[in-house]
Amino acid sequence: MKLLYSYMGRLCVYIINFTSLYLSFIPAIIEHKLVYVRQVLFVLPFCFIVFSYAQAQSAQKRAVAGPTLTEPLIVGQKVPEEFWKREHLFYVNGDTTRKNLEDYRGKVIILDFWASWCGACLENFKKLDEFKKEFGDDLLILLVNPKRYRDDYKKVEKVYMDQFPQQESSFPTIIFDEYLIEIFPHLGIPHYAWVNAKGRFTAFTDTGGLAKESITYQIKNPY
Repeated sequence: MKLLYSYMGRLCVYIINFTSLYLSFIPAIIEHKLVYVRQVLFVLPFCFIVFSYAQAQSAQKRAVAGPTLTEPLIVGQKVPEEFWKREHLFYVNGDTTRKNLEDYRGKVIILDFWASWCGACLENFKKLDEFKKEFGDDLLILLVNPKRYRDDYKKVEKVYMDQFPQQESSFPTIIFDEYLIEIFPHLGIPHYAWVNAKGRFTAFTDTGGLAKESITYQIKNPY
């Protein structure tokens, strides 16, 4: 009912404003400027309809988006608690599971945003695999496949079958992501977001930033 009263109130305001505008043109009618008046009276209802439609669309978008928007992180900030607590859909060893990132606290994390159609992303998996073997438990490489990249389960599965024929060499990947790409926004891929052992967003890089020295520094110099 509150929503109905709100809409009725807005409608009344529109009617009052429209009436006031209409009456303001009476002198023009008296002076026989009927051509201009007809044009104005045609435009006013049209504007009223467009404005009402825009208001309705805006309200609908706000309802879909929810009450708050996810704020992008700035390098140097700590990731929010939601980063660890929020559940994601993981593709692991040919299957899917839902879990959060709580188990990964205290490690250097490289979030690798990728897509099946990104050749450079797939090529870099080899380098990441070498880092994984060298740094072991000190480093977590987590692939992230955002929903907006339009990959489906079959495409992800094919990439894993082609790139990681031996399951023990594969990385976990979050699929259909919508949250991580919001807090780590970017334009091109490959794109890597670095989170250190103390949960701080320390860097974002492209392929050029994937270096052994960078990982060693992140592990030995948390802040």
